[in-house]
Amino acid sequence: LRVRLMHELCAVRDDIEAIMRVAFKSALVREKYDAIMFSDVHVRKNQVFVYYAGNQPMPLEQGQRFAYSGTIAEDISRFQLSHLTVEDTQESIKPIDWALFVPQGIRSYFAKPFFSRGALRTVLIVCSRRPHVFSGVTVGDFEDFLDPINEAVKMWRQSGRR
Repeated sequence: LRVRLMHELCAVRDDIEAIMRVAFKSALVREKYDAIMFSDVHVRKNQVFVYYAGNQPMPLEQGQRFAYSGTIAEDISRFQLSHLTVEDTQESIKPIDWALFVPQGIRSYFAKPFFSRGALRTVLIVCSRRPHVFSGVTVGDFEDFLDPINEAVKMWRQSGRR
């Protein structure tokens, strides 16, 4: 899975929307989950830009900007988490869940952070429209899928974000 996915992602490395579509179409996600999101984190600028792909259109603009404060990225940094799982966004008290996930019909998600030179730069999020889908899921369950996407994101950043 990892090698094939990396090969497919390399072919579209200059286009973040294409990267997200290729990632979503991989067997691991398409069969079990409803969307994948990429948070492009800029802590010093207090901004997070969100890109996504999924099995249904979402009323979310590609590259939509959110303030860093109150985001998954901020929680991950503050509490030094290796990942973050939300079992039901409709029971969440986090503003970002109500601003980003609930309006898209996302009920549960698994988020994994990626760091560059010690700074949080990327959060990849696997989403479901059903609650409690990620119970018992570990970071290792998504390594072969999320690590190649992170590599593709790095290539996209190096390409000058065309």
